Amino acid sequence: RSRSAFATAAAESSDLERVSCGSEGELEVYLETSSDMLRAGSLPGFGFAGQSFNYDDFFPPMGGDKKSKSLRGKKDKKAKAGKGDREGSDVNVAITLHQIAQINRRRGHHTVALSAYQVALRGMKQALGDRHPNVAAILGNLGNLYKDMDKFDEAYGIYQEVLSIETHHLGLSHPEVSITLHNIATIESSRGRYSDAINLYTQVIKMQKSLFGPNHISAAVTS
Repeated sequence: RSRSAFATAAAESSDLERVSCGSEGELEVYLETSSDMLRAGSLPGFGFAGQSFNYDDFFPPMGGDKKSKSLRGKKDKKAKAGKGDREGSDVNVAITLHQIAQINRRRGHHTVALSAYQVALRGMKQALGDRHPNVAAILGNLGNLYKDMDKFDEAYGIYQEVLSIETHHLGLSHPEVSITLHNIATIESSRGRYSDAINLYTQVIKMQKSLFGPNHISAAVTS
């Protein structure tokens, strides 16, 4: 199916989950929507999704400690050796880590999911830049994880970052923007900021009615 550059919305409990993202029309990313496990063959050294791995080996953090420098050095040597297109390879690895995070989040393995999301995000930013649509899609799901973990302040900050990227690319009146505003409203409600939540929900309803018509299911769900 054809997808936009940003993640497509699907209803999941009280938040709106992003389930796919693409790379400027060149790359289609279909995230897992069932409980099927991602097998080890996708990446070297990987077992089942529920197991814990050192995902930093794929995209080493930018810290100045000895381990980080060593991991980055190994990665740079492989890139210089000409083993495939580095950007495309990095994007594919980040996508797979994102899928692993999605599966672990759905299974309630929040610590493993958080690690995989964070490294997937790091890799996607390294490959495509901080404000690419794929980055927004990963951030959106990371925000959903923080919400699941009742870390509402962290989720709020992540959703605000998503909103900034989306409005930069899509403007203020786009379905993806309404999804993110809906998520922010849900966080505000969870934090007890009910007036702010109501204002945001009202804004989302107006956007949905304008975009889809007054009788569309999206407007009905938000109402």
